Amino acid sequence: TKTTGKKVQPFLEPWLKSKQVPHIRYSLKDNALLITQEGDVLPFLLEVEFTMADGTKTLGSFPVKDKQHRFKLSGPKFAGAKEARLDPNGKLLIKILE
Repeated sequence: TKTTGKKVQPFLEPWLKSKQVPHIRYSLKDNALLITQEGDVLPFLLEVEFTMADGTKTLGSFPVKDKQHRFKLSGPKFAGAKEARLDPNGKLLIKILE
């Protein structure tokens, strides 16, 4: 747009054409978060709350753009994450599949 100077069409167009919300499966394995979209692939920024081995929690945001994406969890903020909770504050219109 003229206001932001950024192109929003690549983001908005899939959302306007799709008849469903994103259906997401995820797994946490080998210090990586694997996100898989079923059905239409829609781009969005996914917030994830990780629980670490010592019980502390930390938040991270991940740009989801493809049918499947592997996010490597490295560095002191994410290394050793034991659990992941997608969209912990319920901000997104997504369906998390078991």
